[in-house]
Amino acid sequence: MKKALVVEADESMRNLLIKFLVREGFEVGIAPSGSEACKKILQDRYDIVIIDENIYKQNQFDIKSLITEVMPEAKVIYIAPFYALSEDIDLEGERVIKCGDKLFRISELKHLINELKDLSSS
Repeated sequence: MKKALVVEADESMRNLLIKFLVREGFEVGIAPSGSEACKKILQDRYDIVIIDENIYKQNQFDIKSLITEVMPEAKVIYIAPFYALSEDIDLEGERVIKCGDKLFRISELKHLINELKDLSSS
């Protein structure tokens, strides 16, 4: 079974993402903070990491280096307000969903997740 890690401080957004990913066949780990995400990354391996841009910005070096070192094949999806995806995030080789107030069409996420599943099975 594929695994996804949801790094999101907002409980309602986290729950929405968890429900969606479980329905898509993922085993889901959750981390409400950057430090918790780092612990989870060290404890387990994930195929996809969905991370809130604000948490990523606060822990950018730790999370980025851990993912690169421990799970180099993992795909990363950043969720950020569409009006201000930070320019100081290094997005090289990674996937981004930009969401206005984090309200986005679940179909966009479904399409991206399916695309990432297809990439990892090739």
